[in-house]
Amino acid sequence: MSFDHEDLLLHLASCCCPQHALTAVPDAAPLQIQGWHHSSTARCLFTPKIPLWTDQCSDYVCAFHVDELNFDTLAQCHTAALKAGMARFDPAAKHSLTRITALILCDMAQADALEALVRFKKRIVRPLTFSAKLDYRLAAVDLSGGQVVCNRRARRLKAPLQDHIPAR
Repeated sequence: MSFDHEDLLLHLASCCCPQHALTAVPDAAPLQIQGWHHSSTARCLFTPKIPLWTDQCSDYVCAFHVDELNFDTLAQCHTAALKAGMARFDPAAKHSLTRITALILCDMAQADALEALVRFKKRIVRPLTFSAKLDYRLAAVDLSGGQVVCNRRARRLKAPLQDHIPAR
């Protein structure tokens, strides 16, 4: 079965982040697809008629394709995802959460890199400003083994990604 990596990556990114406006990145080496979504939710105490505050959430997704996932490519993808997500961060905007999702599609993965990916975390309580927090989700799809590996923050993405991996 022959398939295009960019189409598969676009399909996987739209499955795990359906609200995001996804665009292809033409000249970035491992970065293939980038997207974002902004949402606001009114928070109420007893009744929806009296909102107390509004949560503003900015979601960014970065999808990568690498031939082999090892420590170096994992570090490159991590750095590129944080750089792309934080480039749009506006400290003057009043928002509560910035969520960055990095999705890595690899043809082959080393076991120690996958183990490091599982333990990898960015703390949600790390403040970007006084009121804004950072949530970092990291997931990898290994096509050779047909498995999905993710860190603790991205464990909700595992089932949608596992359902859409093509059989080899």
